[in-house]
Amino acid sequence: MKYYTGIGSRETPQEVLDTMKRLGHSMGMSGYCLRSGNAQGADSYFYEGHQMSSSDYEIFLPWKKFGETQNDIFIPLDDIDNSLVQKAVDIVSVIHPAWSRCSQAAKKMHARNAFQVLGPDLETLSEVVICWTKGGRPVGGTATAIRIANEHEIPVWNLGK
Repeated sequence: MKYYTGIGSRETPQEVLDTMKRLGHSMGMSGYCLRSGNAQGADSYFYEGHQMSSSDYEIFLPWKKFGETQNDIFIPLDDIDNSLVQKAVDIVSVIHPAWSRCSQAAKKMHARNAFQVLGPDLETLSEVVICWTKGGRPVGGTATAIRIANEHEIPVWNLGK
């Protein structure tokens, strides 16, 4: 199986969201499994486009009932082995510039980024991260995923550049 991560800011412009939906559809048609996080905006548009062409996706949630749509096969961190969640936290805590100032909810949101890029076992890497951040700068939760991708030499296609 081939994997890609489709994520981005909740502030992604509509024309980019439409592109993400088309990319999700194309990636699904090309045999890729989507990894994302069910946040409003970019995540939901990648998912919407992808599910039109494929049922192969891994949607990681920081907690149950996160996001507007729900699906029984979405993966809340609560359903992942605690040792793997702790490993994700360890990965993210080192690369996040202000980890000690993050709330528990923010820490869970950032930890799910490790799974979005590295897979449910944190060892099956995505082939590419496709995202949007304002000005193409690594900001917000997407920055965490970008940093993880960079550390693992995974290409990042930032549509904000």
